[in-house]
Amino acid sequence: MTYCLHCGDCCLRMPPPPLQVPCQHIVKDGDFYFCGCNDAKPQACKDHMRQFHFCPIGIEKLGLASMCETRQRIDTGWEKCKGLTASEAKP
Repeated sequence: MTYCLHCGDCCLRMPPPPLQVPCQHIVKDGDFYFCGCNDAKPQACKDHMRQFHFCPIGIEKLGLASMCETRQRIDTGWEKCKGLTASEAKP
């Protein structure tokens, strides 16, 4: 499992076919990006970067310099994701 850092890079650049660029299911909260169809997320999204523990694109894009910063970003992302309402999760 790769921990997503919710930087939006994958969703904004390369959604799986037949989705459009950028993916129409993106929900933005500050500098965090979430999938609005998380329960029905395409398999390509679920499998993306599976070989890494932490997303290297997100680490670079966000300039995370330490494990502590990375962990904080993941924890904040999970909290924000849990707080999304059903109306916010719709495209």
